[in-house]
Amino acid sequence: MLEKHPAIKGIFVTYHETATGVVNNLEQLGNLTKNTDRLLIADCISGMIVQQFHLDEWGVDCAVASSQKGFLLPPGLSFVALSNKAKEAVEHSNIPKYYWDYRKYLNYFYNKAEQPFTPAISIVVALKAALRQLLAKGLPQIIEDKQSIRKYAEDKFKELGFTLFIEDESIRGNVLVPVIVPKDIDGSKLTALIDERYDFTVAGGMGIYAGRMLRVGIIGEITEREIDLLIEYIKEVLPECKK
Repeated sequence: MLEKHPAIKGIFVTYHETATGVVNNLEQLGNLTKNTDRLLIADCISGMIVQQFHLDEWGVDCAVASSQKGFLLPPGLSFVALSNKAKEAVEHSNIPKYYWDYRKYLNYFYNKAEQPFTPAISIVVALKAALRQLLAKGLPQIIEDKQSIRKYAEDKFKELGFTLFIEDESIRGNVLVPVIVPKDIDGSKLTALIDERYDFTVAGGMGIYAGRMLRVGIIGEITEREIDLLIEYIKEVLPECKK
């Protein structure tokens, strides 16, 4: 596609997709854009912290993350990392913009150590505490722990008769565990009953997988105990969810 369309200036990709739980290979895409004028722009909102990520090594030019998900905070802050190639593109960009003009942010950052617009101060303060906690544990340990809890949850759901949505282990993310409910079970009723009776919220599938999939989040302070509780609750309501 890049050879056929030489005018393409960049590739937009989601690192981890929460609708499916799939992790895309940024390194392979980076190999297509390295040593070219094209930019690789990655949505890392859910993939950051709990997945391996290497901006420079993989050739990512712009990575966007947010305070929710792996940073253990409510939504309200966005984080952007730019490569030198991306910074050059920012300087030459003539698309009309105001709020999204990164030149403003870079200028304020380098000259005033602040932002051009009022940020969510309370979440900035919370971010300092969250980062202290994350760094104390260390990213390698966090990633290892999340891989462990993911595999634990996968095994528990397979024992219940659920099917893993992603067959290929290499593209399974450490953010959530997507599973397909048994054919004789109403997935929508299942999630509704768990929420109503036990105050546990489990996301259902989207699009064609609505009512057929569960997406079990494992980021934050989710441990094997929470997974065990969820499995116990599912066992209790399954008989009522028969089609």
